[in-house]
Amino acid sequence: MADQITACAPIAVWESRAVVRAAATEGDESLIQMTNEATRRVMGSNDLKEGLAAFIEKRAPNWSGI
Repeated sequence: MADQITACAPIAVWESRAVVRAAATEGDESLIQMTNEATRRVMGSNDLKEGLAAFIEKRAPNWSGI
């Protein structure tokens, strides 16, 4: 499983981990807000563009973490 996680875009992994960790202590409204903010950061990242380009070009992505 670790190999699958490390193959993903670092920013997406970081954001997902932050929301999952917060789920133990935060309420629903806070988690919804955190998830929305995390989604905006991931969707605005260079890694999203790289992932889409790699998919279209049928190659492995070169993640930058930004």
